[in-house]
Amino acid sequence: MKRMRHRLSVRLSLLLSIVVVPSLAMVAVMVITHEGRVVEDLVLKEAKTAALQGAAAYGAILDTAIDSHALSLDEVINPVYEEMTFLDEDGKPLHVEDKRYHTKVGDYTDAHGVRALQDATKKAGGFLFSSGIHLRGLVLTSHSGVDSPPRGDATEEKAAWDRIHSRAKRMYTGEEQIAAAGYLGNANAPTLTQPYPRDTGEMAWDMAAPIYVKGKHFGGFRVGVARDRIVQQYHDLTVGLVLLFSLIAAVFVGVTLWLSGLYIKPLSVLADRANVLSMSCDPEVLDVRIRSSDPTEIGDMVRSLDRLRMSLSAAMSRLETRQGPT
Repeated sequence: MKRMRHRLSVRLSLLLSIVVVPSLAMVAVMVITHEGRVVEDLVLKEAKTAALQGAAAYGAILDTAIDSHALSLDEVINPVYEEMTFLDEDGKPLHVEDKRYHTKVGDYTDAHGVRALQDATKKAGGFLFSSGIHLRGLVLTSHSGVDSPPRGDATEEKAAWDRIHSRAKRMYTGEEQIAAAGYLGNANAPTLTQPYPRDTGEMAWDMAAPIYVKGKHFGGFRVGVARDRIVQQYHDLTVGLVLLFSLIAAVFVGVTLWLSGLYIKPLSVLADRANVLSMSCDPEVLDVRIRSSDPTEIGDMVRSLDRLRMSLSAAMSRLETRQGPT
């Protein structure tokens, strides 16, 4: 009987699990998908905010340059470009993959906090890059770590090194960079969001906000979010939620097993007693009361069985009285 009770308990638990666990899995998939979108939206929202704040701070630095007469508005908006020359170890002109340009406004941004602004923005958001870009695509001042002198493109190794470590004073003419530099912004979309395949091989989201100087459009402030960062955060979220829902499912199955065993046990005892009553006419057996204080349906069944016992006992007594002593 104990073995039968265990089998019934397991069977009932499995039936309930077949209904509940798939439903729980569907809920888990929906939650993971929704939360994945939330994670991506939060990361991109942070980048958009950083771009807007960076653009405002960059524009304020150039506004100060004009107010202090260090630069004229025309020198800021329409800078004069002078190609920069670099020398190799032998003192010969170094050929570089991307030309670099010197400007008067670039000298000012180098000396007046633009690098610190970009470094702080990049570090605070964990971004791939943080950079102001002129309308024509020139990066006047880069953030730290990518402002080393170029090594040239005599070999692919040197050219690849320059793409990562020497990006200052470059003219960027790619479709995404020019779009970022020329974006004017509006009330509905103050920032421009673009998927951006970098020349370093990374895939990123490019967020750009327009920089205005004395009401004139100067360019854009860009921040880059690594797609790998979003993928990693989504992966971490998925793993955490899968573990959580797996734990919930395991607890449900365990509790179901326990509860089914708890409720099946009195039923099995009841079945045992009913079996004894059906197989015996012994008055001693029929005189033993079947008691239960259970207020549920199981208690009702126990009390019904006890009434049946009493009826059988009374019937047996009447039968013995009619037959008389033998």
